[in-house]
Amino acid sequence: MRIYLDARCLNRPLDDQAQQRIRIESEAIRLILELCAQGVHRWVSSEVVESELERGPDEARRSIVRGLLRFADERLLINEESVALARRFAAQGMGAADALHLALAEAGACGVLLTTDDDFVRRARAVGPTLKVSVDNPARWVLENSEHGA
Repeated sequence: MRIYLDARCLNRPLDDQAQQRIRIESEAIRLILELCAQGVHRWVSSEVVESELERGPDEARRSIVRGLLRFADERLLINEESVALARRFAAQGMGAADALHLALAEAGACGVLLTTDDDFVRRARAVGPTLKVSVDNPARWVLENSEHGA
């Protein structure tokens, strides 16, 4: 499966692990990245993910995540199709950045876009059944797909 991880996912393992939810999501993301490294799934990133990561205030964190990005199997670029699709999603109540992530994942034929942002998941699901890509939390996705090798 082609898996798109947003910037929040890539940063999650670097967050304070004191909260159980953060620890669980971090472990799920590590597992997903490991499965991608093993060739079970393909990790699809984008120039939007890179741009968001570069705006982070912590240089050490940016450097670590930048290092991770070199292992992505593919990098999606913004084009006219993705911009038009993002505008459609934004018109349905999504924020501009989330709409662009979703549009790239959709146009890039990803099976799932993973995010730790509950509002993003909720707004994406409100877009409706016209979406070809599902949007989910990484921990929930791993649990639901563990029978099939996550």
